[in-house]
Amino acid sequence: MSDAMLKMAGEADDALARCLLTLCIDDADIMMAALLKGADDARAVLTSLVMSMQDMPQPGRDEGMRILERDLALGIARWGCTLRPRTRERFVQAVERWHARLASLPSANPDSLRAWLTADGAYTLLTPGDEAWPGGFSDLDVRSDYAPPVCLWVRGDAGALTACAEPLAVVGSRGMNDYGREVTSAVAEEACLAGHTVVSGG
Repeated sequence: MSDAMLKMAGEADDALARCLLTLCIDDADIMMAALLKGADDARAVLTSLVMSMQDMPQPGRDEGMRILERDLALGIARWGCTLRPRTRERFVQAVERWHARLASLPSANPDSLRAWLTADGAYTLLTPGDEAWPGGFSDLDVRSDYAPPVCLWVRGDAGALTACAEPLAVVGSRGMNDYGREVTSAVAEEACLAGHTVVSGG
C-alpha cells in the first residue's frame, strides 16, 4: 500500500491534500497549522507525511520526517517563536497519530477518495483562496499562533458563507429545553430579517 499512498500524495491537488490532512487531526491543530505555514503547500505536507510512514523504505522515512521537522520549525519561526524540545516530542507523537489515520483510509485512489470525502458530491469542499472561503479565517494564523481550518465541508450553497458582511453564529447548549428552542428561533429569525446570515457550528 505504501507505493499506492505515495502515488496518491503526488497526484493529489490542494483540495484533496487539505481534506486528507484535516482527517489526520482532531480539531484546530497548531502543529498542522505550523506545518502548512512552513511548507510550500498542503500537497508537500501530505507527501512528506506519507514518505515518513512506517511501511516506507527507511531512507524515505528519514527524509520525510526531516522535511516535516524542517517545515514545522520554519512555520513556528514565521510566528516569531522557536521550536522547543518538548514541542518536538509532541510533534513526533502527533505524526504517529496522523500516520495511523492515513493508513486507515478506504482507498489510495485520488478519485475514490474525492468521492468518499464529499459523499459523492453531497458536500462542497472549500480551501483558502476559494471565493466562498470566509474572510474571517484569513488572519487567524497571522495575529498569533492560532490554528485556522485546513479546509471546510459545506452542504448547501457555499456562497452563503460570504454573502453577508456580518454573519452570526447561534451557539447554545446541547441539552436545549422548549424555552431555549423558542428563544433561539426568535433570535435567529430576527437576525435573518435584519440581513444577517446565520451560521451554526454543528
